[in-house]
Order: sequence, then C-alpha cells, then structure tokens
Amino acid sequence: MNHNYEQVGNLLRNFLKEISDKDPYLHNKKKLITFAFRREEFVHPLKVDSILRSESPSFYLSRDSSKFKLLAIGKAIEVSTNREEQFDEIKEKISQIGENFISNLEEIKLKHVPLFVGGKKFSLQQDSGTWEDFPESYWFVPRLMILQYNDITAGLFTFQSDAANLQPEEIVSSLLLELNRIDSAPQSTLKRGTINSIEGNSSTDKQHWVHMVEKALEAIENQKVKKVVVSRKVELRVSPELDFATLIRQLENDYPDCYTFVFHSGESFFFGATPERLARFSNEQVYTDALAGSAPRGKTKEEDIAIGQKLLSDPKNLAEQKFVVDHIVNSLMDYVDEISIQEEPELMKLANIQHLHSKIVATLKHSSSMLSIVEQLHPTPAVCGHPRDSALELIRRLEGYPRGMYSGIIGWFNFNGDGEFAVAIRSALAKKNRVIAFAGCGIVKGSQPESEFNETNLKLKPILSLFEHENKN
Repeated sequence: MNHNYEQVGNLLRNFLKEISDKDPYLHNKKKLITFAFRREEFVHPLKVDSILRSESPSFYLSRDSSKFKLLAIGKAIEVSTNREEQFDEIKEKISQIGENFISNLEEIKLKHVPLFVGGKKFSLQQDSGTWEDFPESYWFVPRLMILQYNDITAGLFTFQSDAANLQPEEIVSSLLLELNRIDSAPQSTLKRGTINSIEGNSSTDKQHWVHMVEKALEAIENQKVKKVVVSRKVELRVSPELDFATLIRQLENDYPDCYTFVFHSGESFFFGATPERLARFSNEQVYTDALAGSAPRGKTKEEDIAIGQKLLSDPKNLAEQKFVVDHIVNSLMDYVDEISIQEEPELMKLANIQHLHSKIVATLKHSSSMLSIVEQLHPTPAVCGHPRDSALELIRRLEGYPRGMYSGIIGWFNFNGDGEFAVAIRSALAKKNRVIAFAGCGIVKGSQPESEFNETNLKLKPILSLFEHENKN
C-alpha cells in the first residue's frame, strides 16, 4: 500500500498553523480537534484482526462493505455512563464537547462523516461479569478512524488541544506513526476456528426453553403482556482464538445487506452481522425499519417463494410485525412533522432466514432530537416486547442472565445530527477462546415452543457457521 505520508504530514502542519493563527491561545483551551485527510485505500482486510487487537477500544463497522466501512482505533475522548438516565447525561456531555470542536472535515468532501462510534446495552441490569468490559452506554471519538464511503477513502485523526499542547511536529509524528503502524500490521492467515465444545444445546437446555416459552404464553394469556421476546445463549470453546479478519470476510460475504461489526473493549470482543437498523439520521430526516416475523429459506426457488408468501399472510407474524410499526410511529410522533409508512410489509431475505420488513421515513422537527429518538425507539418490540416495561420485567425474570450488548445498539453519530444505529442481534461475545452466541424469538398468542426453538437455531447460524464442526456436542 503506497500512501503519501509526507503529503499528509504537510497538510496537518498547515491545518495546525491555520487554527493557531485564528486563535493564538488555543493551546490553553480544551478543544477537540479532528484533522481529516484523503487516503488511496482502506486498510488491507487481512490486517484488520491485528489492528483491532492492538488497542482498546477499537471498532469496526460495515454495511454493503464495498460502499461503507470504518475502522476506529484508540480514543481521543469518550462519553459513557452506567446510570439509568444515561442518555440525558450523554447528550449533555456531547453538547459540551461539540461546543469546543474544531475540524477540517469539509476538506474530504464527504457528507455525514461518523465521529462518535460505540454502543449501548439492551437495558440496565445487574451483571455477574460477562459484560464487565462494556459500560451501559459507551461512545468514543477514535484517535484514528479510517473511513470508506463508495469510492472515497479518508482518515480522521483526533486529539485534544490541551493534551497535545499543539506542538506541531509532535502531532505530525504521532499521526504518521499511527498510519505506518496500521499499514504495516501483520496479516491474518484466514484460518477458521474449530468448536471444541458447545453448552446450551442439550435436551435439558431445550426443556428449559420450552418452560420459558410456556411461562411467556401464560403471561400473554393473563394479559400481562401482548408480546415478549425471549432469548437463549450457547457457549462455545474454540481453538485457536478468533481471527476477526476471517470472521468479517465471511459475515460480509454471507450477509452483505447486514451491518457487520466488531466492538473491542478491554478483554472482550462483541461481534456479529445484524439485519436490523434502528434508525438512520440524515438531512433532517430519520429512516427506520420495522423488522419482525421470521421464516426459514426454502431449499428450492419455488419452496422459498411459497414460504415467503405464507409469511406475508400469516396472522401471528403480521401481528408481531405490527407491534413494531406501532411502537416506532408512537416513538417518533413528538419529534417529527411528517411520517411515511410502507403500506404493506415486504420480505427481507437473508442467507438463512427471511423476515417481514416495513420502511418508515419521517421529517424531523429538530436534528438535535437524534439521541432522544434513539432512546425512545430502543428497545423495540422486535427485541423486547409490548408493552415495553412489562416485557422487560418478564425477560429479566425468565432469561436469568444479562443480555448486555446483545440486542442493544451499535452505531455512530456526529455533531451535525447525522447518525446510524443498528440493533445488535445475530451477535456474540468473545473472550479469548470462549464465545457466547445469542438468539431470541418473539412470543405472541399462538406461538409454539418447538417451532420457536427451531427459529433460534436459524438465528444462531450466522455465528455458529463461522467455525468448523458447528454441530459438535
């Protein structure tokens, strides 16, 4: 890879001189400064594993990987909280940072540039240690981000003025060392891991699932909830440790329309390929999806069409999907002037499963309402249930473990009201050679425990199929 480091260094020197000339006392102020520059290429895909592992936090996100992907390393600044009122806290911190932000982002001629990356857990819940590396809500501005949009590739280097004291040559040297480090990182061998053992797939585990679904159906019958989403987990022991270059390549290839992500914090890596967009904010509009109701793919084209048509007319799945549509509309009403809802759901067909899917677009009253809308939308009935509070209480009682980042939020945003957030399903947590994969199902009146168990197996496939001998017990 032949990047012109000397040219980047000169551009950074000129940028530093320009902002210092505008404010000679800048070095005495606490400003967040982002220097943006164009690159010839994204990071070599075989180097992503070693780069992600080199520092915590780090973050990878792609969707339709030839059009959008980002790799974030280190942190210039972070906002995080473990409190119930987390989004109020975070919004206040972000507003203060935004008031003291300097950049040359216009130089790379890209709209809607990510700045903060990170995620939020499913809900505030006591944790025995599985998710200890992730705060309840954790967003950071990377020290270095490499970004690809369509045919444009750029880098973003971010630092604080008081920390760096604006010594130009030290800052330039720091950036060039970072670039050299990622461009010269060792490459993966693309070796798939092997599952040595699986816990969570035994007959006893299935009996526990049946009991959980029966309890959920009992709560529905007693009108405590109309829908509740319950989940199960399987724990794998794999060897060797995961190679994320291998995993990312396979997930992007198998699920190109999904968000592929890896979020590294501490000793933990949260990763997956989720089909579910929570919301995208752009040009004073919010785009969101109602995704609920599931069926397997057919073995032949004819069978696949027949299964899809049955899903489109199935009362149980249509009711499940309508809960999501109604929740989204109700969540948006106070924040938008106009809202457009797809009249009839369509099919979203993935490699192993198909879902009912409706597109919703609304015009925002204020772009500053982005995080408030995210807070209202999540968790949706697609991963929680309806009514939300009653469903959350039932989930905590029935599942018996904290979901953590599973079915939480993963995504990015900036100070201009742009952002994109996905619901982190079809996902797993990795710590060394231990991998915990999760899958859930929406339980409504008429749900059958056996068929719902089979559906969770379908939803576990994106993770389990990453390894050899995924059916080994």
